[in-house]
Amino acid sequence: MAVVDGLEVIVVGGGIIGCATAYELARRGAKVTLLERSELAAGASGRNHGLLLSPLDPVMVPMASETAGAYDGIKDMAPIPLRLDPGPIGFLLAAGDDRAEQEAGRKEAEAAATCGVAIENLDPAGVRDLEPGLAKDLTDGWLLDDGRRLDPAALTVSFALMARAHGADVLTHVATRALVLSDDRVAGVITDDGPLQADTVIVTAGPWTASLLRPVGIHLR
Repeated sequence: MAVVDGLEVIVVGGGIIGCATAYELARRGAKVTLLERSELAAGASGRNHGLLLSPLDPVMVPMASETAGAYDGIKDMAPIPLRLDPGPIGFLLAAGDDRAEQEAGRKEAEAAATCGVAIENLDPAGVRDLEPGLAKDLTDGWLLDDGRRLDPAALTVSFALMARAHGADVLTHVATRALVLSDDRVAGVITDDGPLQADTVIVTAGPWTASLLRPVGIHLR
């Protein structure tokens, strides 16, 4: 990312993408305002299973590698202690005698393999050896050399706190109601506290993103 000294940026949404974006921009000199309608990490970013997995699309591999590297880079300096496995702990896929289930497991394992993940095919005995508590009627298994545990809420909030340490304004309980257009470009937002102007607006509002973008002519699929 290029140096952005003095650029005024509004980031809408205090999930992992919004907080990480705010941090990266703020530490490069941008004047960042992060707006979150509730609490930081209040949605999926703080409520997911906390397992960092490789993508299943080769196009996404470079970005995923950069992301994992960024997490490793902040682990020791984050203001909230972060639990992040240093390497993969293993991720098990298993299927019963349903053909659709078997095919879905096989396709997922093959997709992971195309993205560089080592795969071990397991027979029923191999699956039970790894996870004795699983159902006895499983017929297929695939052990992926993948999966790193992390605390998603701590990671998200850490990014926000580090953004604030670099001068960002991190505002919670401020709902963004609309984007402001000026000369066919987005020039700010309307919040419950009034309008805010910016050179750039970045919308990372999860399920609310589409409703904010639609009135300005951007339709997400």
